[in-house]
Amino acid sequence: FLLHCILLLSVLSACVLSLSVSVDPGRVECFIVTASPGTPCFGSFQILSPDPQPISITVVGPPPSHKLHHESRYEGKGAIDVDETEGSFAFDADVEGDYNLCISNGSPDNHDGHKKLVAFNFRTVDNTQDTDYEFASLQTDLLELQKGLSFLKDHQSFMNQREDVHRATLESTNMKVLCWTILEAV
Repeated sequence: FLLHCILLLSVLSACVLSLSVSVDPGRVECFIVTASPGTPCFGSFQILSPDPQPISITVVGPPPSHKLHHESRYEGKGAIDVDETEGSFAFDADVEGDYNLCISNGSPDNHDGHKKLVAFNFRTVDNTQDTDYEFASLQTDLLELQKGLSFLKDHQSFMNQREDVHRATLESTNMKVLCWTILEAV
């Protein structure tokens, strides 16, 4: 039983990076996670701003190859539908080094002039512990469970952030209607 508890805790101890970032027009914001070969890396993102058009999200491996592990773009060749404002990715690190998640809001000379709010996470799971052969499938199942729970938790966080954005818009609209009504009454 003690071995099961230790195994569960070791699998659930993941390096977590879950953030929201406001990306200025024409700018790129990058975030780095260090991983060793075979380490599972996964994450998700959601664009909280109304128009996702100039946003692109990429995950690139360490030098010298800078292998592209994920790309989501809303413009150009291979662009995804603008109605899809969220996505996820997963891969196993192939070499030791820093993996970069970059979020760009257009290019310096081609953007819409609006800041974009993007919520995202980028995780690695430390799986370097030696595991007894008889518990290998249990560890695999726990890792999949951890990924699923992390995804649900992040999705709930994204929805809370989106709710906050919509609440602010609604309150602003209500204030404008109230002011206009008072102005008409006078």
